Amino acid sequence: MIDRIIGDSAGAPPGSKLSFDPDQGAFGGFFIARAGRSWPDLLGMLVAAAWIALVAWATANAVQASWWLVPVSLPFWATGLVVGHQILRSVTENQTIVAREDGLEIRKRSAVGKATETIAYRDIEDIGMEMEIPLNPVATFRFMNRTEKEGRVKRAVPRVVIRHRALKSRVAEHVSEAEMRWLSDALGRVVRHAVGK
Repeated sequence: MIDRIIGDSAGAPPGSKLSFDPDQGAFGGFFIARAGRSWPDLLGMLVAAAWIALVAWATANAVQASWWLVPVSLPFWATGLVVGHQILRSVTENQTIVAREDGLEIRKRSAVGKATETIAYRDIEDIGMEMEIPLNPVATFRFMNRTEKEGRVKRAVPRVVIRHRALKSRVAEHVSEAEMRWLSDALGRVVRHAVGK
């Protein structure tokens, strides 16, 4: 039954990080494997580690001079920790989208945390792709590296976006454009079937 709903999208692109399980939830579930490590990720982790080491050295020297200089280092600590957190999250994150009876459940799990979001079918306005300039620079480098090999370079990267109640939920940030198109189309068909359109 679910294969008829998804139609032409029954199989993800060859070598895909996406998989579909018709037995999850009421209308199936989509699993998006982690991005894995690439040279932009490793370079980003190295830069974040070097940044934190430099800030630790500067803070240790500032403590010897005066304790009043330590608060000056706090923004630098925060920058290093936030960048390191973003890189670690993007490299280790798995995503699962389960089509339940009443809505989509989006689960994101990584080495640094987990999040679950439920979106009722009646609240979903559109599922599509948008071009965005991501806040995470490593995601931009990962995508630019992939598009350079194809002979085209973009600064903005595509995202699968689920629009609901004036909000946007982004999924499958680290897969190819073909995989994003497949997921966007398959999710759209599942949602249309669930709401009876």
